[in-house]
Amino acid sequence: MCVNPISKLNNGLLSQTKRLPMQKIEKVYYGSAIVFSLMLSGVLYRIFSILETFESIETAQFVYHESASILTYAVPACFIVLMLFSNVVFIKSGQGRYFIFSYLFFAAFTILDYVLAGETYFDFTKRTGLWSGGFSIMGLAGLFLCFVAFILTLANYLILSTLRKTKIT
Repeated sequence: MCVNPISKLNNGLLSQTKRLPMQKIEKVYYGSAIVFSLMLSGVLYRIFSILETFESIETAQFVYHESASILTYAVPACFIVLMLFSNVVFIKSGQGRYFIFSYLFFAAFTILDYVLAGETYFDFTKRTGLWSGGFSIMGLAGLFLCFVAFILTLANYLILSTLRKTKIT
């Protein structure tokens, strides 16, 4: 049986052009994740640096609360954007690894924010005499948020997986 080399070449080119949009989506996903990571890392660096080397207690508190409020809204917003990209990639290609990446992104920055930055602020209040007793439950709140995000990510994946198997999407 003779195989036409032109048709073989065309089939190879067609498969590459069908894959191109998926590669663009993956690049946008990774690019967004990198930009989000750099942005959030900068905010976290600002928190850690001001609490370790502060000139005035009021300035350090202001910067901490301002940066913490940015993280409170930015981390879930970035997570939602990454999950939307994960949904698009999964619908088009069936690759579920982007759900894992999105969750790990959320979990890492939530733990850095609620556990490490919160603990650093707690230590700051002890060092400066602002501590009025008690303990911080920020770490538990962060772990709870990670658990909720895991459940939502898993539910999202299972729903899309079921829809994909039944060919509704």
